[in-house]
Amino acid sequence: MVADAFVRHPGTLARDGRNVNRGGMAPSLDSGERGVARVTPVATSEERRGRLTAIAPAGAPPAPEPEECDAMYFSQLVPCDRREGQSSQERYEQQLAEVRLMDQLGYWACWFAEHHFAGYALVPDCLMMAAAAARETRRLRLGAGVVVLPFQHHPIRVVEQAAMVDCLSGGRLELGLGRGYQPHEFLGFGVKLEESQARFDQSLGVVRQALAQLDGLSYSTPLFQGRQASIWPKPVQNPIPCWGASISEASFARYGALGWPILTFPANQKPETLRSQIDTYRRVYREHGHDPARMRVGLTMFCYLAESAAEANETLRARHGEVLRLPGQHHPGRREAAALALRPDPDPRAPVGVS
Repeated sequence: MVADAFVRHPGTLARDGRNVNRGGMAPSLDSGERGVARVTPVATSEERRGRLTAIAPAGAPPAPEPEECDAMYFSQLVPCDRREGQSSQERYEQQLAEVRLMDQLGYWACWFAEHHFAGYALVPDCLMMAAAAARETRRLRLGAGVVVLPFQHHPIRVVEQAAMVDCLSGGRLELGLGRGYQPHEFLGFGVKLEESQARFDQSLGVVRQALAQLDGLSYSTPLFQGRQASIWPKPVQNPIPCWGASISEASFARYGALGWPILTFPANQKPETLRSQIDTYRRVYREHGHDPARMRVGLTMFCYLAESAAEANETLRARHGEVLRLPGQHHPGRREAAALALRPDPDPRAPVGVS
């Protein structure tokens, strides 16, 4: 399925030759010489509907109309990775400059990744980072990718913060929720990894309740109890769109049943396993009566674009080496790459004409 999507959508990826690429980007197929990608600047059209239209470079064939093919939308997953010689404050300023550039180039979304304690990523609060980006941008959708619910996040506070970001951004928040996966992060919060599923399930239940009932909410779980809770401010989007981080078979089925879009990570499993998991998600999604036109699968991919395959491979290999040498980073940064939001049908909130 993923390969088919790439075949149908060759090479129209807006990019900056230096800054944006360093964080990893969504891939596009070669055009002509292997390793060379076409660059398509974008400009707004029909902004009230939130649509973006690609402007083809000289000599390029016209982009297909969205009705003619399944749509692929490009985003960037941003851990705000620590870089040698820069203070944290300087890195934040640089990252926000990159976010402004993504907004200008017509990316569909930017996803901020929550991480703690290792120092290789500088976003311990993805909703706070999204709030900062909200005031720097005007089109880009802002993703919390993801809020790790077992890490001392009170679910009512999560919904309040999400509503605030949605207001500050004019209704551009995409709220990603997940269970977490790095042992040293659980250790730092004093949360047992084996308890994460129960904590996540309880928190997710309260988040769903609060998003559905913004006023006069009463809730009760072993961990969370409250009465007469009303969410202020009121979000622009009702409901705020939610995404579920999916790795295990159970999580694909869970979010299929809920009718949520998913964020998944192909680097974590074999292609045939990923295909089976996505098939599970699609099957359960349909079995629960959700509209297939609203089904969305987000894939996180490592990618770097350059003028040649050799240059791209050399730069990406060197950057991965830097990440792996950072203290406390036990994983090869596989989640910190470009996020692809794949949609079977056009969505009014998303850009059109960007393949």
